[in-house]
Amino acid sequence: MTVGVAACASVEYWEKWGGQFVDMIEQLPTKPDEIVIASLVPLDVPDFIRNVRTAELFWDSWNDGFASLSTDYVWGFGLDDLIMPNWADGLVLDTDVVSITGEQRPGGLFQANEAGFARMLESGNNPMSGSMIFRREVALAVPFRRTRWADWVWWLEVRKHGYSVRFDKEPRFVHVRHPDALSLNSDVQGQADVELVQSMLAAGDIVRGQEFPPVAVK
Repeated sequence: MTVGVAACASVEYWEKWGGQFVDMIEQLPTKPDEIVIASLVPLDVPDFIRNVRTAELFWDSWNDGFASLSTDYVWGFGLDDLIMPNWADGLVLDTDVVSITGEQRPGGLFQANEAGFARMLESGNNPMSGSMIFRREVALAVPFRRTRWADWVWWLEVRKHGYSVRFDKEPRFVHVRHPDALSLNSDVQGQADVELVQSMLAAGDIVRGQEFPPVAVK
């Protein structure tokens, strides 16, 4: 199975974190099969990275990155995080989605709660910390929506539609927390968006797509 990494960056973010990202990829014993960076304007990237254009940062850009990959599986990765050298060791790709564990800096593990996933359609907390590697066909069928907590909403749709999920407990990346991180602070609108999706999924289903608010299936 092949794995492609998609990230996104503004010019400023690439200038801040791009050097670290490039050095990390170059030093990996096992490299991803493809790497794309989606951006609003062209970036100065090395030859082993493909830079694709996107109309909007930041969730749309990951969707554009996934669509441009040709690999079996895709991994939406934060430019400021680090892929561990052992990321591919023993990694089993036999399900629609693999929940990936990370190490958190500073301290602790950054991983999903499997029991929490089973009840997340009703829960007020997001149990799906960590990252995810998933089939490209799933990325195209269930794109990230245009809402602040799009990853949480994405997991709700994965749960609703019954995609197969493997919970991998081996740390394979480093999640770096810093003041610019999107998930660092609570967000009233983000919580309200999640609750809206939960209520709509409890009542039936929503039309798949990037739009937010979503449209109910009639």
